Amino acid sequence: MLVGTQKRRFTLLAAGVLVFVMGVLVGVYLTSSVIEPGIHATVDKSVYTTKPVLTTSTTTTTTANKQQDDQRPPKGSNDGFTKDSQKTTEPEDHDAEGVPFQSKFPRNPDCGQTCCVPKSLELEKRVLQSQRFTPRNASNPEQRISYIKTHKTGSSTLGSIFFRYGARHDLTLYKSPTHGLRVRYKNSATIPADIVVYHYAGIPTALRSIAAWEAAYKWYTEVVPNGKFVTILREPISHYLSYYYFYDEPKANSLPLEEFVERGNHANILMRDFGVRTPEEMDKFMREYAPVFRTLLLSDRMHESLVILANDLGWSLWDMTYTKLLDSSKEGFKRWDGKPVKKTPKISSLDPALKEKIEDLTQLDKIVYDYAMKELDRKIRAYGPAFRAAVRALEEMNSALNAFCSCGDLGKDETRFCKWYDMSDMKYEGAINGKGHANAISLPFLPS
Repeated sequence: MLVGTQKRRFTLLAAGVLVFVMGVLVGVYLTSSVIEPGIHATVDKSVYTTKPVLTTSTTTTTTANKQQDDQRPPKGSNDGFTKDSQKTTEPEDHDAEGVPFQSKFPRNPDCGQTCCVPKSLELEKRVLQSQRFTPRNASNPEQRISYIKTHKTGSSTLGSIFFRYGARHDLTLYKSPTHGLRVRYKNSATIPADIVVYHYAGIPTALRSIAAWEAAYKWYTEVVPNGKFVTILREPISHYLSYYYFYDEPKANSLPLEEFVERGNHANILMRDFGVRTPEEMDKFMREYAPVFRTLLLSDRMHESLVILANDLGWSLWDMTYTKLLDSSKEGFKRWDGKPVKKTPKISSLDPALKEKIEDLTQLDKIVYDYAMKELDRKIRAYGPAFRAAVRALEEMNSALNAFCSCGDLGKDETRFCKWYDMSDMKYEGAINGKGHANAISLPFLPS
């Protein structure tokens, strides 16, 4: 009898525990349903194995977008963004291997599947991602550019950027009958011009005083009314070495670098592009002309400079892309006359005494370089926290462009596009017609 009673008590206790546990489970289920509607007990394992597919028509703000938005400066700060761009969405950046990017634009049948198609998809994705960096003045961009093309500074690459922008926007590009400008001559057929892409100083060493620059400055103000002055500079010692190995060393009767420097040749060769030879002329240039430049780029900080240039002019980051720098420091490079150019030594490999002598020969160059460096850093600070992300976006887009144009299975249209991007300065100057216009070449999946 006692045993039966204990069994009944145990059964009732077990039943009570079971009811309690079931009640807890039901409560948890109901609570989770209230907090997160739409979450069900079953788990779709594909959530953990499949990532969202990128499309060009993405309109939903992603978590990554929101995190980037949260990092942006408050409205009203000079950060390089428009108000609307802070609301603009972009494709999520999934770099995991095997994640496809879906484009609305079909590729040409002769664009190969091995390289052309996948690299074009990567390029399109990077272009879309770069579009969130919209300058505040993008609706009213600067389109009159007095570009002062210097020597051995990456200036041909920058000139190609201005050329392509002019062609894309049907602007008037000044047409010179020669490779270098003649400031005593004006081609009335292309005046007023929007952009000038030529060297004004064919041979910098021939400019005897700052008066040559003053005459050129007057020419630019007349040919490009209200033009924004832009130029590109380079670290003085590396510039001196590059200039020597490109222009002087290939000559049959050239002096060795050490003797060339010892004789004091090419002192302040960077500022000679502006006719400056003396400290007095340098003072005048820095006082009257340096502040005139809208943007001073530095070739040793190229991508940073290009992001600032885009922001200064109200242009897109896509406008800043290029396929290659004419790097004469690389082995096997040949100059315009076919003569080989020796590899330029690194500054770190120079004898300390030789380096010091070159520093003495480039003191005026150092003044303008330091000024440009401070201006660049000032503009970077004003741009705001988003600057580094903008630089990365440009670098990734430019890398994707170069990878695409390096494909061996490009179709006919893709090849034409890449050759248009890859033109040397003499070729893009020659592409300007008598009325100051040039044909732009694009592809359906890229900005025109």
